[in-house]
Amino acid sequence: MKQQLVFDFENTYITGERLEKYDLDNLDLVPLLFQTGYLTVKSINRLNEEMILDYPNKEVRESLYRFMIDGLANNEQRVDAFITNKDLLVAFQTADLDRVKEILNSLLSGLPSEVYDKKSEGLYHGLIHFIFQLLGMYVKSEVHSSRGRADSVVETATHVFIFEFKFNKSADEALIQIKDKRYADKYQAFQKTIIGIGVNFNSKEREIKGWLTETL
Repeated sequence: MKQQLVFDFENTYITGERLEKYDLDNLDLVPLLFQTGYLTVKSINRLNEEMILDYPNKEVRESLYRFMIDGLANNEQRVDAFITNKDLLVAFQTADLDRVKEILNSLLSGLPSEVYDKKSEGLYHGLIHFIFQLLGMYVKSEVHSSRGRADSVVETATHVFIFEFKFNKSADEALIQIKDKRYADKYQAFQKTIIGIGVNFNSKEREIKGWLTETL
């Protein structure tokens, strides 16, 4: 998962033929996770033999996420502190986006320097995804639409937060992408407040340097 920069496997669609594939020289992550018990069949479409896979239970999902956080962050105690005190969850539930930024900055500042290499941008996205998930949020990463895909979407009872992350660029560019690609369109019928959040992370200073929000 770390090498291929693929982290989100909830509600994964797959065919039975692909599920049986096992090639040690070219590992397919979904069959591997299925065969090792991290994923199980959630439903089957008998007409085309397409299946939906998901984690078998909350314990397996959290175990995998904590293992991956430890591998990505190399700083498990700092991550666990934020997961335990639920500050980030409360900040999202109250739409306190300044507090969200403050907490993420504090958390990410403790990551090892190699995470901030441009080549490791996907690891940053993965870490954010795992942290949001462990806090019990509804979150999806790499959310596809007809015009592209948003980096991360977090939903609460009242809000939809659409994130676009940039490295060493600008928050303006990130927010413009959210609007130009119309990532909010698929959520308009939800009757929730939709907020776009453009985030720029500076790898040299190892913190969020750009953070723009806009109600969409």
